[in-house]
Formats: sequence, C-alpha cells, structure tokens
Amino acid sequence: MTRHLAIISVVTFLAPASAYAQNPLAPPSGFVGGSPVQLQVVISRTRGEKKISSMPYLLSVKPPDRFGAQVRVGSQVPISTTVDGKQTVIFRDIGTSVDAQVMPLQDGRYSVTLNIDETAVYGDTQEPFKLTVVTPVPVTRMYRSSNTLHMRDGETSQFTAGTDPMTGDTVRVDVTLKVTK
Repeated sequence: MTRHLAIISVVTFLAPASAYAQNPLAPPSGFVGGSPVQLQVVISRTRGEKKISSMPYLLSVKPPDRFGAQVRVGSQVPISTTVDGKQTVIFRDIGTSVDAQVMPLQDGRYSVTLNIDETAVYGDTQEPFKLTVVTPVPVTRMYRSSNTLHMRDGETSQFTAGTDPMTGDTVRVDVTLKVTK
C-alpha cells in the first residue's frame, strides 16, 4: 500500500511539469522568434471611382506573441426601442475593431492574421442608400473579415475587398508590414 502511494505521489508531482513543458502559448513548430513589426491597416470605401473614406490603423506586434495586438475605436449610439409598450433606450457599439497576430516564418516572411469588424450608422445624406421600409431606428452597416496573409518586410498586400449590397460601395482593406529594429 505504501509503495502505491509513493508511485501516485511521484506521478502527481511530475504531471504538472509535463503540462508546463507542453506550453499551449508556445508558437507551433516551423515558427521562429522575430523582431517587432508594425502593421498599417487601411480600410477604404469607394463608390464607383470616387473615394468616400480611408481610415488607417497602426498596430505594433512583437512576434511570436499569440495574443497579438488590438485596436478598438468607436462610440456607443443610443437607439430608442419600444418593448411591451414601454419606450427604452439601448446602446449599440459603432466603430472598428482590428485584431492582429503575427508569426515569423523560417523563410523570412511573416504569417499575418487579421480579424476586422466594422459597424457604422447610415446617415440621411448617404446616396444611393434608400430604405424600402420606413423605420424610426437607425440602420447600421457592418463589415467583418478574417484572413491570414504571408508577407515580407515592406510589403503591402490587399487583405480583402467586398461590396455593400445596399449601397454598392466597395470596401477594401490593405495591409503593410514593416519590421522595426
């Protein structure tokens, strides 16, 4: 009986050490350590040939940090609603969220993973936007995208592009990676 307790004690003592050896936050094999990088993310909107907006975001990341970098820019917009005959105000987050992770690869490139979430309120003057149903609450537009690019120092790449089905506006995201020393 004492012998079994000794074995159980040794196994229990060694189990946490083996769990730490397999660090879940360590980069996967094939990744190497790297210098800090800056990512410039530009979200542009065009209507036909006319540029409507160009919104830049700058994130600094120290690879191989699995938590990466985040930026959140926006406001909470009050929206009046009626529930069970009672008028209440709720708040909706409006703005842009960018999450970035960067992992250096062995060939000198970087694996760049981005998640972008953008929500905005349509204004009264935005053409060609037209609602077919009149509503007393604001209408919001949204754009979401996730993707991974493999980029080199100084390279600019188109992350994604899409067209808003209500307005015909084109949303384009460009990313530039710069290694900082």
